[in-house]
Amino acid sequence: MNQTMEQMSQEYIKRLKRKMKLFREYPELFEDEDFARRYVEEGDRWAVLANLYERLCRAVQRRAAPRRRTA
Repeated sequence: MNQTMEQMSQEYIKRLKRKMKLFREYPELFEDEDFARRYVEEGDRWAVLANLYERLCRAVQRRAAPRRRTA
């Protein structure tokens, strides 16, 4: 893997933008501070990505579920 510093920087910036998009669009995923820290520090590890996927699925399901009216 013989990447230039510029290529590495561009990839790093892409990863940061992807993370920031998730923080903006799904803040509820990161209510757990420990998970948020792990995601920022180790976001590309399989275990963290699997946990993120599960949280994202739950968040999307909650958003899609019709809200019940309380009387």
